[in-house]
Amino acid sequence: MRTRFLLLAIATLFTCSSAWAAGADSLLTLARGAEREGELHRAVRYYSDAVQLDPSRPEPYEGLATVRMKLGDAREAERILTTALIHVPRHVEFLEARARVRKALGWNEAALSDMESFARNRDTRDAWLAYSQFCAEAGQLPSQLGTWRRLRRDARAMEGSLNRDAERWVKALQILVREADPVITPPFGEDPIRQALRSIALKKP
Repeated sequence: MRTRFLLLAIATLFTCSSAWAAGADSLLTLARGAEREGELHRAVRYYSDAVQLDPSRPEPYEGLATVRMKLGDAREAERILTTALIHVPRHVEFLEARARVRKALGWNEAALSDMESFARNRDTRDAWLAYSQFCAEAGQLPSQLGTWRRLRRDARAMEGSLNRDAERWVKALQILVREADPVITPPFGEDPIRQALRSIALKKP
């Protein structure tokens, strides 16, 4: 009797889970359709319902944040992506999306931090290139130089345009950064600040 009860409970749970998934899929379909048709407020309602129905799925958060940006509500998009990272922390694409939203809000330091975290978690060439672009646009040339040094190190094992681009970028940024680059500028005397900067710059990303 107890075994039959357990099997019935498992079957019921599976049925409910399947129904939730099907319901979330239906809501996503409706939301995307409304978004394509320009019915953005209706899309918000469907995406929000999908989030409520299954908060473990990344797609409703992504859609909801995108629509909020289209509506010009960057602060709400940022809040949605922050909530998404709590519920689906392994979906690191939320970090990249939030970085772009925070950049739109003018929160450059927070945007750079998010993009760096995204690059470190994803650890791909494209992720580090995106972080380098963020550094360039924020005027963070030393950080951009460090990123290109990393890309150059990884690219040396390969032939092709990335290797050549990395060499060119490192040389160009070293000229621009000059004395601000603690790697090529040796510490003077026992200056602890310069020594600390050199130590950070030489640390493996």
